[in-house]
Amino acid sequence: MKKTGPPSLEATCDELKTHVADNKFVIVHFGQESDAARATHVGFAQVNDKFRFFHNTDAECAKSYNADGIVLFRQFEEQQVAYTGAQDSDSLSAWAAPLTVPTVFSFEEEHIEPIFDKQQPVLFLFRGPGDADAAFQKTFEEAASTHKGKILFSYSGVTDGIQQRLAEFIGVTEADLPTLRGMIPDGMKKYASPVAAADLTVDSIGKFADDMLSGAIKPHLKSAPVPEDNNGPVKVIVGSEWESIVKDTTKDVFVKYYAPWCGHCKALAPHWEDLGKHFEGKDSVVIAKFDATENEADGVDVQSYPTLIFYPKDNKAGVPYDGGRELEPLKKWVEENAPSLKETKHDEL
Repeated sequence: MKKTGPPSLEATCDELKTHVADNKFVIVHFGQESDAARATHVGFAQVNDKFRFFHNTDAECAKSYNADGIVLFRQFEEQQVAYTGAQDSDSLSAWAAPLTVPTVFSFEEEHIEPIFDKQQPVLFLFRGPGDADAAFQKTFEEAASTHKGKILFSYSGVTDGIQQRLAEFIGVTEADLPTLRGMIPDGMKKYASPVAAADLTVDSIGKFADDMLSGAIKPHLKSAPVPEDNNGPVKVIVGSEWESIVKDTTKDVFVKYYAPWCGHCKALAPHWEDLGKHFEGKDSVVIAKFDATENEADGVDVQSYPTLIFYPKDNKAGVPYDGGRELEPLKKWVEENAPSLKETKHDEL
């Protein structure tokens, strides 16, 4: 209806009562058309479909709502919230976004949009089924009220439905519970609180949020355990060792980023193993694999599986490989592009 009519509709006081009762989120401008707030209100209404927008010029109506300017109406917690920020639509948008969810909420399907689509940073308290009345849950709720507007506060389990998928994405297992994690959707950066759940305080939670938002702490990257035996022809790289292995400037490193369930990855696996065997005697050449479902590395954004990237000793930014995936083309490409092999040939001559 909004797309076929004006972004904000004029409504009488009685009509506003109906609209507020019937809609989850309503934003109303109480005041004259000449007010600066009207331009802010209409500007935001033109680009937003989540709210219903109305305006009213009746001073008596505004008085009945004890309102002046822009007001958000919602169906939970504080149901009428006045806007007091700068008069521009971007500021109004930033103010309204976190008000679409409760101060503390259990993560559900309906919260995907306000977090991921609206790019709102969030703290997740992952907890077990019996932790609803735990002291750390109460502390988390108190922190949510104290730091309201700074970041979203949510709690989640790890075993059922959308919460299980969230836990897998963040990298939390039952063995980690309870634990406080954070996420900044812009760039999908994930963070782990250095404070154990039992020791959380309102101040430590606030500091964790501040450090996340300011960039004072580095994102937490998932990592499988370091393999006890890693002497095969194909070296296994886990998240915690990616930097030390891939960025080694004495080695030419060819990495296969894969997912265990990927059919194309399974088809490539025997050729990759043969490639590793072919270069097994060349200490300067490392043929490696990285399970991208269990591990993460800073600066690595794998969009499809398998992804093959060659990191020669003189270019650790990496060179994507898009050639044939049988042994011969893979072998030939490494031989033609590995600086260490060219150096060996030159020395032999």
